[in-house]
Order: sequence, then structure tokens, then C-alpha cells
Amino acid sequence: MRIFLFRQLLLTLTLFLISEKGYSQVLIHDSVESFSVSNHLYYSIQNNCNINDIITLYKQGKMSHNIQGTNNLNLGISYNSYWICIPTQNISTREIGLELCIPNPNIQKINFYQLDSNYNIIKNYNAGTHLAFSSRPISNRNFIFPFSIESNTFNLLVLEIKIPNAYFFAPVLLNKAGNFEKEDTPIVYFYIVFISTMLFIVIIAIVLAIIFEEFLYLLYAAYILFSTLFILSIEGLDFELFYPTTPELAKTSNPVVFACIALLSLLYFTIYFFNSHNNNKFINMLINIWKLFIFVFFIGLCLMHFMDFEFGFYYQFDISFSEIFYLGFICVTWVMILIIIFYAIAKKMNNATLYFVSTLGLIIAVSYTLLFSITKIQRIYIPVNMMPISFSFEVILLSIVLIYRFRNTENQKKKLENELKKEQLLSAGYQITIQEKERSRIAKDLHDEIGSNLANLKMQLDQLDNKDPQTASKISSMLEVISITNKSLSAITYNLMPPSFNTTPFPSVLNTFFEKIKNNKSIYFEFYIHNYLQAFKKEDELIIYRILLELSHNIIKHSKANSASVQLIYTRNSVNIIAEDNGIGIENQKKGLGLESINSRVKYLEGTIEIDSTTSGTLISISIPYKSKQL
Repeated sequence: MRIFLFRQLLLTLTLFLISEKGYSQVLIHDSVESFSVSNHLYYSIQNNCNINDIITLYKQGKMSHNIQGTNNLNLGISYNSYWICIPTQNISTREIGLELCIPNPNIQKINFYQLDSNYNIIKNYNAGTHLAFSSRPISNRNFIFPFSIESNTFNLLVLEIKIPNAYFFAPVLLNKAGNFEKEDTPIVYFYIVFISTMLFIVIIAIVLAIIFEEFLYLLYAAYILFSTLFILSIEGLDFELFYPTTPELAKTSNPVVFACIALLSLLYFTIYFFNSHNNNKFINMLINIWKLFIFVFFIGLCLMHFMDFEFGFYYQFDISFSEIFYLGFICVTWVMILIIIFYAIAKKMNNATLYFVSTLGLIIAVSYTLLFSITKIQRIYIPVNMMPISFSFEVILLSIVLIYRFRNTENQKKKLENELKKEQLLSAGYQITIQEKERSRIAKDLHDEIGSNLANLKMQLDQLDNKDPQTASKISSMLEVISITNKSLSAITYNLMPPSFNTTPFPSVLNTFFEKIKNNKSIYFEFYIHNYLQAFKKEDELIIYRILLELSHNIIKHSKANSASVQLIYTRNSVNIIAEDNGIGIENQKKGLGLESINSRVKYLEGTIEIDSTTSGTLISISIPYKSKQL
């Protein structure tokens, strides 16, 4: 085992030698599986050159050596073409099949040349996003060029790369034939699962937005959608999966644009999440400043387009005017998001800290990728699956945050509903109290004044001389009218306020009332009290009395029934009122049945009412819980 490890180490250390021309050569042997040659290649940034011009530069030793200190080649952005030369030497005794791999799917044009020791072209491939996906020698989102080197033979591998408006950052790999695609297949499956999951979440968010009429969920869906498109675009999966035969779409598909739209969605999602636009003048001012920046950004892009204007800024940077605007947009939007989040944390808003944790990772990752992708500043290479993993983590945390926010919102709604209900009950209670006081006053006035006047009138009539038959007849008629009036007055007074209600047992009050109703010969009326319990305060029993009174009068006046019954049933937890008749039904009755009055009283007692009415009769069931009000 130790001998094997030592041999591998020795082969690795001797992998690169110096040729006679001063160029480092990549040694190929039987044990080679996969390795990066980024630190041992030579490049030149040229325009309007061909392969012969590059061969001349190579022979003259005028190619620049890539000595960045990492296993990746990062040349920033250039509107010219990159020419890369890789001298290779097969030191084995047999022909070896290899693949040159460039794991950067956003290359618009890439040409591969294999030259023999005499610098004659023995193999050539043309690929890039400007061609259909099927034109690639190996069907993969990245660029893989298969070739073979004969035993003990020197070959020069040449790449022509053109990436306008994009960056070149990737390791340049040499693999034994089939190794790269084999290693990449699980990653493709991972992305398929990732895409399916994100699309499912987007659909769920849109459905929730429609159901709850909440714009916040649409912003969340937009953020996930464009973030997913950004990830797919930088990994080249959009071209491979969605439009492989339409290179025009691949050309216009810009990951930076997707990133900008995603950050824009995240900004407004953050604003609406914390309701910052309604709560703080400072945040509103920042939003207006940001909108002004967007306006200037748009005007700048238009001027750049129509004036064909380019701006170069060189200090480790080689970027166009548009990239400056994109970078500025991302930075300003990021700062805005962080300000709003920090403001929410300072104000101790719900879920602010968790929201910050969920968004910070991906914001840093996206900004890091974009910043170092469009510049020549060195960085550590992030594996391709780190971006979707970090984004998935963020989506999970944001979903948790949304769930907590939804719960808090629902709790607040319930709290407001309870407070409103309490206020309504208080208002209903106040109205009922006023009504009962007014009823009591009217009953007292009727009894004291009208009743007293009728009694005096009767006494005076009794004192008149009734010897004259004609006069006696008139007096008798008047006394009868007074008696009938007195009875009606007594009934009205009793209905308004039963005498000694507070001191008389509730069943006795009800029995007295229904005994009077039974005297109505037009309808057979039955009343029952089952298992009476003194479970209510007197003021609540008075309300129950009013309910029974209204139900009975409605049956007598409007139902056209010939029989009816009212039951008052006391159970373990509630009192139930069941009123039944064989009349014409509520739908066929006149308006003004007093159901609104009954409903309001039942609602005040926190009870429920159910009405089952047909043309053959009506059944009304009312349930009122004990200890219902806690006001």
C-alpha cells in the first residue's frame, strides 16, 4: 500500500516537465484518471487571429503562463478571444484515450484543436452556445472534447474561447475517456430533483397567493423561480433541458439578469414581509432612492445601447459598462435588503433574526459568484452543487419563516376577531340592558298611570245611579270594556316585565306566561321544562324569557299552525330551546317575524340557532351554553 501511494505521489510530482522550448509539458501515463492543468497552460488574448497565428506565437515563446496559484483559470471578461495552449506528452507505451473538459457551460464559442508534433491539425471540434446542443462531441452541459494520444508522442492542444459579456472561470481538466461524464451524471439527477422541487414550491406559492389574496406569496414565487433560472443558467442546464435546438435563446439567457430579477423579488418580498413600506418614513425614503437608482440604471443601459458606448475600468477589472450597472444594481439591492432586515431586527419584529439567517447565505454566495466571476480577482472554486444546496437551505428556512408569519398573522386575526366579538357583545349587552330598562319603565308607567286611571274610572262608574235600566246597561257595557282593557293591559305589562321577576322562580314565570298563551283557542300550545337548573344569572334568564316570548308570538301570529310546542331542556352543559309547529313555514311567512331579535339575543348569550323549515312546519333549535359570557 505504501509503495502504491509513493508511486502515485511520484507520478504527481513528475507530471509536469520543462520542454526544450521553455514550456511546461503535461505528462500522460497509464495511471492518469483526472487532474487539472489550469496552472500549466499558456494563453493569449487576441482578436482577429487564427490557429496558424497562435501556432506562431507558441513557437516564438510569446504565450503567457497561467500562474494564478489555483487549479482554476480566471481571466475575467474580455471581448476578444482567449487562445489556450496545452503541451502534452504521452510517456506510456500505448495509445491513451482522453477528454479535455471545460466545466463552464456559458461559453458562446469554443473551438478545440489537436496538433501533432509537427503542429498539424489532426482533430478539430467546434462548439458553444451559438450552436445547437447536438453539435457537441459529447452531450453534456459542459464542454468535453474526446481525443487520443499515441504512445511516446507529443501533442499540442489548443482552445479558442470567446465569451462576450460573460466570464471565463473554470478548471481545465484532463480525464481518462468517460470519467467526467460518469462523475457528472449524479449531478444532473440532483439538478432534476432540484428543479422539480423548486417548481413545485413555486406552484404552491402561486396557489397560496390566489387563495389568501396575498401578494407576498407571488413575490416569493418570483424569487424562487428566477433564482432557480439563475442557477440553471450558470450551470448550463437551461440550454440542455429546455431549448437545446434554439441557441438564440441560450445566447440571450444571461445569468446576471436572472440574478438581478431574483434580488429585486427578494427586496420587495422583504419589504412586504415586514410591512416596512407602511411603518417607517426612513424605509420609504430608501425605497424612493433605490427606485431613482433603477431609473438611472435603465437610462444608462439605453444610452449604452443606442450610443454603442463601452467603458473599461482596469484595476484587476476588465468589465463593460453594462457589467458595472449590473454589479451596482446587485450591490445597492443587497444593501437595501440588509438595511430592512437590520431595521426589523432592531425593532424586534417577529422572525427577523431567522429571516436574516435564511437570506444571508445565498445573498453572499450569489454576490460572491458574480463579483469574482466578472473580475480577475482570485477566489476559491465552489463546487457546482453548492449554489443549489445553499439555495435549497434558504428556501427551507424561508418557508419556515413564512409558516411562522402566517401563524402570527392568523393569531393576530383571531385576536382582532375576538376583540371585535367582545366589543359586539358589549354593545349588544348595552342595547339589551337599555331595552330592558325601557321595558321596565313602560310597564311601570302602564301599571301606575293607565291601570290606576282605569281603576278610578271603574270605581266612579260603580258609584253612579243605575236604577234607570237604560243607564244601567250603558254602565255595564263600559265596565266590561274596562275589564277587557284591564286584562289586555295586564298582559302587555306582564310581557314587558313580569312582576317580581327577580324574586320569582324562573319556571313559575314561564308557566304563568304559557298558561295565558294556552287560552288562545285558535292553536293548541304545549310547553315543557325538563330538568331545570339555576345555571344563569337573572339578567340572562330574562333574555331567555324574551327569546321564548318572541318564538311563541311568532308562532301564534304568523305560522298559521293549529298546534305547536315549546320545550326548555337543561342538559349538563347547556340549555336547549326547541320550538316546533305545523304551520306554513318561515319561507312563506311575512316579514318581521322577530328572528333578528332572537338571533341577536342568542348571539349575545354565545349560543347557536338552527332553523329547519318546510311548507308543513318549522323546527327551531337553540342551544345556549352555561357560563357563556365573561365580560
